[in-house]
Amino acid sequence: MSETEDDEATGVVKEEAAHPEGAEEHDEDVDFDVCVEVTELGPCSKNVRVQIARQDIQKTLDEAFKKLRNEVMVPGFRKGRAPRWVLERRFGRQLKDDLQGKLVNAGVRKAFQKSKLQVMGMPRVEEDKIVLDFEKDFYFDVKCYVRPDFDLNDYMGMEIEIPAFEVTDAAVEEALKAMLWKEGMFEDAPADHVASAGDVAVCDAKLEVEDAVVWEQKALDLHLGERGRSSMVVPELVDTALGGKSGDVRTAAVTLSARYPEEKLRGKTGTLTVLLQKVKALQMPEFTLALAKKYGFEDVDSARRVVRERLEERHSELTGKLVDEAIRLKLLKKAAFELPEALVAQEVETRCVRARDDLARRGMDEARMEEEVARLKPVWTEEVAREIRLTLVMQKICEKEGVKVEEGDLDDRIEAMAREGNEDPFELRERYEQDGTLELLRSELLQDRTFELLKHHAVVVKKEAGQNEPDASASAVSPEAEAQAKPI
Repeated sequence: MSETEDDEATGVVKEEAAHPEGAEEHDEDVDFDVCVEVTELGPCSKNVRVQIARQDIQKTLDEAFKKLRNEVMVPGFRKGRAPRWVLERRFGRQLKDDLQGKLVNAGVRKAFQKSKLQVMGMPRVEEDKIVLDFEKDFYFDVKCYVRPDFDLNDYMGMEIEIPAFEVTDAAVEEALKAMLWKEGMFEDAPADHVASAGDVAVCDAKLEVEDAVVWEQKALDLHLGERGRSSMVVPELVDTALGGKSGDVRTAAVTLSARYPEEKLRGKTGTLTVLLQKVKALQMPEFTLALAKKYGFEDVDSARRVVRERLEERHSELTGKLVDEAIRLKLLKKAAFELPEALVAQEVETRCVRARDDLARRGMDEARMEEEVARLKPVWTEEVAREIRLTLVMQKICEKEGVKVEEGDLDDRIEAMAREGNEDPFELRERYEQDGTLELLRSELLQDRTFELLKHHAVVVKKEAGQNEPDASASAVSPEAEAQAKPI
């Protein structure tokens, strides 16, 4: 099967056959009926066999020669007077190729209309199996993915449960500390202080593989956080030191990653030993009037007021994100249908190709590139399946609720995009019409409006954080905490 780019990837043959000089191209449908046979290939996957009767092919061929006779100049004959046998000898091959393309093009369209299949993605024609014989009925196969048939109810007025966020005085003080962390100093912590995230551990460390020391460092200042993990040849050092106290000797079994400097040791298991000499903790200064003015505030009280307002804004944003995610999760539970693995794999492979190109531009070597792509591939597979399911559910709701997008709405979106890209909106629209982006934009707008409709009717219930639940304020204080926040 040929799955070439652009129009041929859709299974509709692109009309690029050479035309006889002087002939005009005709884009109108050829007039014929089709017989359609649909067979199951798997979840949401169909094979459509299209049959065009011999007499319809002959009729279409006769009309094509009639048009050709009136359009081309043949030496020795007046325009419109050349015999058919002359036209067949001069233009027969070109005309057959052109006619086959038109028959397939129109046949696919008519077959989908007649079968009432709701096709998703791009259908594929088995071009290598197409044989057009003017003396026989014309058959060809189209493989396509179709929207699944599933019940969808109770999507309006969904009850959404989210944590009740509150900006506490403690959260404000933590935010001030985060803002002033550059003013802090690392000082020796008490002997019983437990090494925690953000501390610095002064330690001796060594790595042994097969009873031989392959790496060792004395009096290492180890930052107990992501900065330490990313800077160490053995990132597990950070996790080994966390939870220890001054004087502790801590060990851990580690497997050296593909990023370990010595290639011969990659993948091997070793023993990591860390002697904690002492732990340093960050000590913050008192928030004084001088510090407040240094950071652009009038006084200490105005600083606390501004920080509280910022936290409340972030809480509001986070609440909106949690509501959106909760609606999506409820919709996904209603999407109890299988997806074709090939459809998901196709989109995942597209992401893999883009990722390889991006990583190559950054100068990453091939081994690390493939390791990174392999790590992300399962994540992308889950993401793609989720996106397709949500899209199908939203399309169904959109149709049931009669959500519409006016041309003016589409123009507004294009104008906004044109301003952002410093382009002419008319030229941008013309380009989008030609490359198919316009319909994608229309679909996005429909889904956005449908989602806003669901959100408008949702019943949001805010619950108080339980004893074992994370403090919501922390999510609003630091970007790291917000990024790690789990959706409900």
